[in-house]
Amino acid sequence: MKFSIRKKVNLGFFLSLSIIICLILYTVFLFQQGENNRNLSSETYSIIVDLKNLNFKIKELEILKLEFLISNEAEVQEKYYRKIYEIQIALKSLNNRPLFQRDNDKMDDLRMLESILESKLNCNQDCLELKKKFGIRALLEKMMSDEEKELIDSMNFLINSIEQKEYLNLIKIQNAEQNTQQKMIIFIITGGLFSVIMFLILIIFINKDIKLKNIKEEELAHLSITDELTGLYNRRGFIKLGKKKFSEASKDKHPLYLFFIDMDGLKKINDTLGHEIGDKAIVALSNLLKQSFRLTDLIARMGGDEFAVIMVDEHVTPETIQNRLMKKLNDYNETKRKNFDLSFSIGVEKFDPENPISIEEMLKIADERMYRHKKKEKKNRV
Repeated sequence: MKFSIRKKVNLGFFLSLSIIICLILYTVFLFQQGENNRNLSSETYSIIVDLKNLNFKIKELEILKLEFLISNEAEVQEKYYRKIYEIQIALKSLNNRPLFQRDNDKMDDLRMLESILESKLNCNQDCLELKKKFGIRALLEKMMSDEEKELIDSMNFLINSIEQKEYLNLIKIQNAEQNTQQKMIIFIITGGLFSVIMFLILIIFINKDIKLKNIKEEELAHLSITDELTGLYNRRGFIKLGKKKFSEASKDKHPLYLFFIDMDGLKKINDTLGHEIGDKAIVALSNLLKQSFRLTDLIARMGGDEFAVIMVDEHVTPETIQNRLMKKLNDYNETKRKNFDLSFSIGVEKFDPENPISIEEMLKIADERMYRHKKKEKKNRV
């Protein structure tokens, strides 16, 4: 199935547009994925900071606890309860984190941490009651007990465990973000190269089609102004190119000569020897014309047995050309490789750039001169 150049251009345009749209969409997808990873990374890092702060607050609470239990000062009690409030706010903040809410294990760890903290606070109340009944010594023994240490160790373990998990998540997210960036770079580079290559291939094919089309158009244009039998220009080509030569002659102020040549006896050759031999006679005369005139001259078969030539060499006289043509004609007729003789009548008209006339008028005048020459030759033969 062949496509026209327009269809190929449209197909290439839509193909390139589709590739560009896919590139843009996938790049946007990768960018959004990278943005999500960056947000996750930022949120995870924020959680790690909150966990460190929570751990620090709990350690501060342990320091304040001793003062709180030993001292009865209102200021110490206020600091202690404020620290408890801060820890509760920190835990609530972690509970509200989307990353925690989507992870049941993390939520279980937080609930366990809250439970241990609540047990710790209840233990503090027990310590106060113990202090009232048995004094500070009993209080210190309680605070140094294995049960108290176990609660503290459990809290530290849970916080460190959650923090460690968040560090691992952060590393995974950062690796995913790096992979996304690498994918984006690779995709943009490869996609861009692919688009460029596809575009270049499209240009190559279109240029090839355009060249072939131009060649065909040139061939058709050449055929339209060329005589198929002789390879000379036809009447259309002679008029078209002759006008250009007349225009150049008028511009450059140099003369031209138009020869109008009529082949004698072609009808007789066709009638007696056949049209195939008649065609050979026409080709033979056209070859004599090519040999007698220069490449810069315009030679044409005007139709049937008529030929026309525009001679552009102002340094050569028409008489010189006619003598050269007659000599070649006589040499041809003296050969024994044919069963016919060539003869022609000729008329010549000069183009004056100071008083220019059209090529059609020149042809008419040269034709009349040729006719007078033919008539004169007939009288001479009689």
